[in-house]
Amino acid sequence: IVVFIFSIGFASKSYTQPVISMITASDTITYWGARMTAMVTTKGGWAVNSYGFIFDTLPVPTRATGAKILRVGTTNCPENASYIGTINAGSTYMESDKTYYVRAYVSKTTGGADTVFSDIMTVTTLSPEPPTCIMDSIYDLTLTSAKFGATATDKKDALNMIGKGFLYSYLEYEPNHSNAMSVVGIGNIINPPAPFTASANNLISGNRYYIRAYLLYKYINKTTNDTVYSDTISFRTLHPCGSVPSNINVDSITQSTARLTFTRGFAQTKWEVDYGFAGHLIGTGTTLITTKDTVDLAGLIGGVNYTIYVRAVCGDEVYGDWSGTYSFTTVPPPCAPVTNINVSNFTHSSAVITWMAGSMLQNKWEILYARSSEPFPNAGVIKEGNPVFYPLGLTPKKEYKLQIRALCPEHTSDWSAIYYFNTLPEGLQDDIDDIAEKVIVYPNPTNGTINFKAQDKQSITRVEIYSSLGELIYASDNLPESFALNNQKNGLYLVKIYSNKHVQVEKVILN
Repeated sequence: IVVFIFSIGFASKSYTQPVISMITASDTITYWGARMTAMVTTKGGWAVNSYGFIFDTLPVPTRATGAKILRVGTTNCPENASYIGTINAGSTYMESDKTYYVRAYVSKTTGGADTVFSDIMTVTTLSPEPPTCIMDSIYDLTLTSAKFGATATDKKDALNMIGKGFLYSYLEYEPNHSNAMSVVGIGNIINPPAPFTASANNLISGNRYYIRAYLLYKYINKTTNDTVYSDTISFRTLHPCGSVPSNINVDSITQSTARLTFTRGFAQTKWEVDYGFAGHLIGTGTTLITTKDTVDLAGLIGGVNYTIYVRAVCGDEVYGDWSGTYSFTTVPPPCAPVTNINVSNFTHSSAVITWMAGSMLQNKWEILYARSSEPFPNAGVIKEGNPVFYPLGLTPKKEYKLQIRALCPEHTSDWSAIYYFNTLPEGLQDDIDDIAEKVIVYPNPTNGTINFKAQDKQSITRVEIYSSLGELIYASDNLPESFALNNQKNGLYLVKIYSNKHVQVEKVILN
């Protein structure tokens, strides 16, 4: 309780005007006013026609400076009895959080207008507490719309709450009525806590928005409305490229064709497909654009393992993430032709010839080779085991040609295309030594681990191991002591060992 007492004492004498001997401020100070008390000791013979309080934010409140008057009474002014004035009307409301200078008064008009004032006291009004609200949820998101939920949690010092809604923007972190879009909330907020909701349409797909709820309210001592906001939260509208195609599957597989199916992501209508030999990097395979979730693949090679990926296309240069890897193997022909013929490590009298078998089951081939100016022989060299051949005794500085075909148990494949290579001039390089004599891979067959033994490990430049599906499962630039196949499936594995001069290919059986 803050009490301000103002008194004036007089010796016993006659009074010719009223004396206001006391004024107090009680504990009922609010954000719009206060209760004030004064006492008129004597009216001094005046015919009082008004008494009360006058107050202003200026140090000396007067009518001339626009001070407000709280009239308590007119002609019935008591003597030696206190009178109380309470601010409870719009015309006399004080402003919040301000210091006012207050004094009591007594006035008359009969016999000449006059007014007597008490000493001045001060009263500081309180700061009002605004209402509160919180964002509850963002729900039912689509590409271009969303729904919002919020709660008006407390009325606090507001006289009433007259409006509610939401403000949202993809540019402003603290959206307001001047820089953001708004929607009016639905719900009764007279008696908080009270929920309210709204919907927004015509949003931009895939955009992040900032949103906060608002309340419009009015204080008792103001003629204008105020706004209070919740904390800002964010949400993102859905986007066709925001999800990845799922349930990738390939069926109806033949030697040269297959059918791809997948489950489209939300609102997706266009996709890019990338497929190629097993282990290919995305962007290096065959690509196609489709508007259907079932795609026929053609031009495949029989008996080959492929990997395939799918992603959504949502506009010019706008793509979703690629799906996970899916693998499939085409049906091998009865005896598929060999591919990827390669000749390396040329010398003046030798070379190393490698190729890719038509299927993982092939282990026997016929190789024809001759000078390019001469016809092929009627019969070629039969090679069994690994797809690598070391022709020796070639003539220096000559062009040679070769063809290879697979010899299957019941069929013979077509001959490969003719491949040409040249030997070096004599003396530029020594004849090759068979690398198979230098690196031993054992045991074979194996129950899990294979070991490597070499006379000169430093000459080995790379080691690669392929699964029975043609997938690269190990690669190193150094020859390891051993490699564990324990976590792999049983079957046939291909081991390639490279040196500066040679390529050694071994087939290892995992039991």
